[in-house]
Amino acid sequence: MGANLDESSGGWPVPVVRVPAGARLPDALAAALLERAGTDNLAGQVVLVPSMAAAPGLRSALGRAAARLHRTALFPPRIVTLGAWAATVALPRAVERPRERLARLYGALKSREGLRGAGGWQVARALLAACDVLTQGTDPGEDSIAALRRAVREAYRGRAAQHAGFEARLVIDLWRAMTGAADAEPLDPAFAERLRLSRLVAAAAAPLWVLEHRPCGAVPGPLARFVAAYAARAPVTVLAPAWDRPHLALARAVWSGDDRLPLADRVRAIAAGASPQLIHADSLEAEADAVAAVVRAWVAAGRRDIALVALDRLAARRARALLERDGILIADEAGWRLSTTSAATALMRWLDCASADFPQGDLLDLLRSPFVFADMAPALRRAVAGAIDRVARADNLTGGLALLRRALAAADLADDLRRAVLRVLDALERGAAQLDPARGAARELRAWSDRLSASLEAIGLAAGLADDAAGAQVGALLAALADDARHAPGRLEFAEWRDWIAGALEEETFRDTRIRSSVVMTDLEALALRRFDGVVLIGADASRLPGPPAAPLFLGEGMRAALGLPDAAQRGAALRADLMHLLGANDAVAVTWRDGERGEANPLAPPLALLDAAHRIAAGTGLARRHRLPAAGVAARGTARAAPRAAPLLPRARAGSA
Repeated sequence: MGANLDESSGGWPVPVVRVPAGARLPDALAAALLERAGTDNLAGQVVLVPSMAAAPGLRSALGRAAARLHRTALFPPRIVTLGAWAATVALPRAVERPRERLARLYGALKSREGLRGAGGWQVARALLAACDVLTQGTDPGEDSIAALRRAVREAYRGRAAQHAGFEARLVIDLWRAMTGAADAEPLDPAFAERLRLSRLVAAAAAPLWVLEHRPCGAVPGPLARFVAAYAARAPVTVLAPAWDRPHLALARAVWSGDDRLPLADRVRAIAAGASPQLIHADSLEAEADAVAAVVRAWVAAGRRDIALVALDRLAARRARALLERDGILIADEAGWRLSTTSAATALMRWLDCASADFPQGDLLDLLRSPFVFADMAPALRRAVAGAIDRVARADNLTGGLALLRRALAAADLADDLRRAVLRVLDALERGAAQLDPARGAARELRAWSDRLSASLEAIGLAAGLADDAAGAQVGALLAALADDARHAPGRLEFAEWRDWIAGALEEETFRDTRIRSSVVMTDLEALALRRFDGVVLIGADASRLPGPPAAPLFLGEGMRAALGLPDAAQRGAALRADLMHLLGANDAVAVTWRDGERGEANPLAPPLALLDAAHRIAAGTGLARRHRLPAAGVAARGTARAAPRAAPLLPRARAGSA
């Protein structure tokens, strides 16, 4: 199923130029590119990078390399990822919208398999993920279908064969239906991307440069196949690092399995203090404090460009709060799930209130949100919430607006406050009536979207969302969902539609772009081809590295291996390569994780644990150390500590609702 790759080229289908990386990988790759190009006019040529986050640094590195080579009239190339390049290719037919595709499949599953609600949406998403994996790894032709079925029979034997056969038929038949009709409109999104890549290959003429950050194989299959096809029509050069930094000796020995040199000799070659710091904590607060302590120390030592990799988003957010309190602001590259913002929480709390006759706890949470009743003074809104809370407690109410109204009639409230409370209750009733979820009627998606819009206007939530960065993104998502709904077939009950909204919020990322700083919060993929003075991996435990498979409900590891698709072993190899780049390209690396919160085991990610064990065996001491909170504990944080500021950090900006 996969391409025939030249193992001598590190997994690439074309020869690879190994570039001695030293301490500045972007500069080394830029210099090698200019020297091999043999021309100052790179306009029209394309440089593929793993992440667009690498593009600004690479452009700067090309400028520095051109200055060193006395090339004053350099015409730079186009620097882009493969996906972004493919997205520029026009297709003759429309491409199905992802959420429309999801809704269509959910409707089919509900009618045929009886899958409903959150479970049905989960199965639909997993099926689509499995189909996309097959689209990336195979061709939809008859030969490929037959090969798939043979691979399935080989992958599953014995007792699980009957169940596996049903799963395989479901995935394969769905995949074939989605990708087999090339003349259908609209096109399946994953298949459309393959068509775009084929058009790029058909138009290949200019030289193509591929910059790789990994020091060994683990080349993504779609990229390898594209490079092989492009190389048949135009020159392709792959530039990859050949790490020559002494402190990588231990990592190379442990992760590559190369035992030609005794491990102890490799350990002796490690430069003093060059190994990563491994820091484990026993609580969320202790881990956040450890991250903040490392960053403060680096800033005090003059380190300017620092990256925090948010593997554990909860710990990362807590560490960010500690650092910002000390005046160290953090630019947000990674972002957060939109569902975790207070704006999204207010929206979902409203849907819960309207569908369950306003449970008292949910109602108070909603009224205390700054997003509802945006035209009401905050002090008055808090007074209204307090009055409702007191009345409900006095009458032992757990919910229901009608019961609350009767209790308010007998309550001792000031006239102005009573009028405000009644105004709020009237608006809540109007908003709930717009949604009308209690009848259990199934409606088309666009009908639900129209009703939601009217209900948000009734309680002032629409205006509140528009006045906040994350809220504006929630509003934009709702508008996009309303547009998608006009094309999506089928009818949904309220609970199903609510789960559709929740899933969309979960898939979206919120980034607060108003803070600019040399300290950035990012993700592991965005570190490719970049260099920092220091990097902290936050939450590097075994549950997060290398992470779950792409389609956990379908295409198990045995079947993926039989089909030639990326499996756990290949994901592990890719992770080790990423970690090698992390250690080689950056000046200092720290790793944090919680190893036993609430009495549950939570070990360090296997590659890093292996590195720690090897260091302990060969050098007599491990790399890991425990970080504990100061003796005064969390309460000691009530007094702000003096801390150096990372220049040129901007003054504190409003952080929005993330």
